[in-house]
Amino acid sequence: MLGTISDTGFEKVLHTIIRSKKVLTVGIRSSYGPAHWLAFSLSMLCEDAQVYNPNTDDIVQISTRMDKQWVMVAFSFKRYSKETLDIVRIAKEKGVFVIAIVDDVLAPVSQNADIVLQVPSTEASTLDVTPPLFVLLHAIVAGMSVIDSEQVRQRLLEYEHNFESHRMIVEE
Repeated sequence: MLGTISDTGFEKVLHTIIRSKKVLTVGIRSSYGPAHWLAFSLSMLCEDAQVYNPNTDDIVQISTRMDKQWVMVAFSFKRYSKETLDIVRIAKEKGVFVIAIVDDVLAPVSQNADIVLQVPSTEASTLDVTPPLFVLLHAIVAGMSVIDSEQVRQRLLEYEHNFESHRMIVEE
């Protein structure tokens, strides 16, 4: 699956995310789940990661804080959402580095992306793309953990300490 993505493109994605001040993931409709998972995972590895919630967030308000140190990861699959296109367009106007994760390199969002990562799909269904999509997302998270291992280790230790000190789990 990752064979369709060049090594240099993938490494650029990892280094760009690591160097960013803020990562905003965007996924509308069925793409929201993967966008949320990636933002949650990155929030333990990066300085600041957030998922755009189309029900409560205002992209115009968020865009007032955007700059060239931001990275946006935009998910876009068949039945392409116009809202995703609009959000990416606004981000590009602010100088945000955009990574598009798509099912087809000709997906409309690709035109405004700095890097396009294609997750091949054999069907028109978004469900078909889910397993290889999560392989890619896991590879991003794992790759960041290798490249920025000391920072990631420190953040995870702090996370675990806070998690345990607030007794956020039920013990058997």
